[in-house]
Order: sequence, then structure tokens, then C-alpha cells
Amino acid sequence: MTDKKTLNVPPKEGQNREQLIADIALSGLANGALLVTDYSKSAYGELGLSECMDTLRQKVTGIQGGNLAEVEALLIAQAVSLDAIYTALTAAAFLDGAGFLERCRPDHVAGNPHGAIDQRDRRAVGGGLHG
Repeated sequence: MTDKKTLNVPPKEGQNREQLIADIALSGLANGALLVTDYSKSAYGELGLSECMDTLRQKVTGIQGGNLAEVEALLIAQAVSLDAIYTALTAAAFLDGAGFLERCRPDHVAGNPHGAIDQRDRRAVGGGLHG
């Protein structure tokens, strides 16, 4: 079994290790796959970095071939999700006045180990994900 955090990318002919690492570091695909593996753990568990990279590469190939259906669906889903978040935060800010926005300031969040959202904020946005 391979390590899920290992990205298996063979070097191009004549490419040394430093060049390979630079290619990977500057690749939008590799960075996207890395972010997906890090930020999707709570929803999907541990994802393999190489598998995410391969899937992302396949998706890019499809888009480059003219198939925009998947990216259009993703953009619609993101727009709806962001609208829901915006609406909930706007409602919380309206109900609480400036206090909610004040608690979201970086200096307040840094001093609050539970994040910017406290019990009063959760009630204002209808319980949120954590009730």
C-alpha cells in the first residue's frame, strides 16, 4: 500500500530532482490536488494525493477537449453554496448589529479558541452545521 500523502510523478527524461520538484511546486494541478486532500478530510476521509492529481488531470483534459458540463455544474454549486453562506452571515450580522462583524475580526478570532462563531451567532444563523 502506498502512502496517501506521496505524489508519484516520474521525472521527464533528463530532468533532475530539483527540476522535478520545481515543476510540481509550480503546477496548478499539484497545488489543487494538495489543497483537496488537506481540506476534504472531514467530508471524505484521507484521500490519496496521486489519485487526486490523476483525477484532476483527467478533468482538465475533458475541459480542454470542450466538455464544460462538469465545470459549469461545479460553478453553479459553488455559487449556490456561497449565496447560502452569505445569506446566513448577513442575517446574523443584521440580527446582532455590529457585534457579529466585530467578533469576526482577525484579532478576535485569534483570541477565541472556538473561532469567531459563538452560541449567540449560531442561534442567529439557525444553528448552522453544528447546531
